[in-house]
Amino acid sequence: MHRQVQVNDMMPTYIDVYEFGSGSPKIAITGGIHGNEVSGIHICKKLVEYFEENPPLKGSVVVLPICNPIAFRQMERANSFDRKDMNRSFPGSAQGSYTERLAHAVMELTKDADMIIDLHNCGQNSQSYTLAVYSEYPKTRKLADLLNIPALVHSGGASGQLFIEACKRGQAALIIEMPNGPGPGAINRQSTKQGWDGVMNALRHEGFVSGDCIQNEVHAFGPIKHVTAAENGLWKPAIKSGDWAKAGETTGTLNGNPILAPADCYALTARPKSYIACGEFVVAYLVKAE
Repeated sequence: MHRQVQVNDMMPTYIDVYEFGSGSPKIAITGGIHGNEVSGIHICKKLVEYFEENPPLKGSVVVLPICNPIAFRQMERANSFDRKDMNRSFPGSAQGSYTERLAHAVMELTKDADMIIDLHNCGQNSQSYTLAVYSEYPKTRKLADLLNIPALVHSGGASGQLFIEACKRGQAALIIEMPNGPGPGAINRQSTKQGWDGVMNALRHEGFVSGDCIQNEVHAFGPIKHVTAAENGLWKPAIKSGDWAKAGETTGTLNGNPILAPADCYALTARPKSYIACGEFVVAYLVKAE
C-alpha cells in the first residue's frame, strides 16, 4: 500500500510511505535522510518494486525511500528551508523547524518497527560499512551480522540520529554506509549491490522473503580513526581501501617520507594519490574491538 504523509502545512511536503504485509515482525528501511545520498534511495525503490510483485511471506515491511524530499530535489545534504542536518534532528518535533518536523514524521512512521535499516552514503573512496552502537544494544549486533557487510563500526552514539533515537526506544536500528558515485545523483553500482544484497539477506533470515541466507564473517571494530598529514605535500598510497595493515607497515608516503600504520588495522578509506594539506587524513582506519 502506498500513501503520502503531509509533514508541513505552511510549506506542504509529503513523504511517500510504502507498506507491505501486516503484523510482526516489522522492519522499516529508510533512505534519503540526506538528499544527495542516492544509493539508499535506489535500494528503497527497488524494494518497493520487489514487494509489489512479492508480498512478504510473514510480517510487515515499511519503506520510506526519500525522507527529506526537498533536499533530494536540490541534490543537497540538507534542505534549503533551514539547512539543518536531518540526521542530527531526531526525534524531531511536530511544532519544530521544517527539518525537525520531517524527523518527527519519520520517527512516528517507524515507531512500531522491530528493526530499522537506515541507508546512507559515505565517501567515494571508502569501503561499505555498518554503523551501530552494538556494545549497548545486542539486538543491533544480531541485525548487523545478517547484513554480511564485513566492517561493523562502533558509533560514537551522537544523539539526534535516527538509529540512535530508535535504539533508545528499544528497536534494533543501524546505518549502512555505502560509497557514493562519482558525481551528484550518481550511483556506485558495486556498493549499492552490496547494500541491496545485505538488506535482502536480512529479510530472508527473518522470513520476510524466501531463499537461502548467506553468512560471511563480520568484523566488529571500534570507532573510525585517522592517520593525518603532518605537512602539505604529495601523498602516494601503498595500500588501498579494504586492505589490512600491520602496525608499523608503510601505508604510503608523503613527500617521499613513509607514513606508518599506528596499529594492526583495516583501511576503511585510503586516500588516492593526491596533493593534500597539513591536517588532512590520508587513511581512515579501524581497529578490531576487544
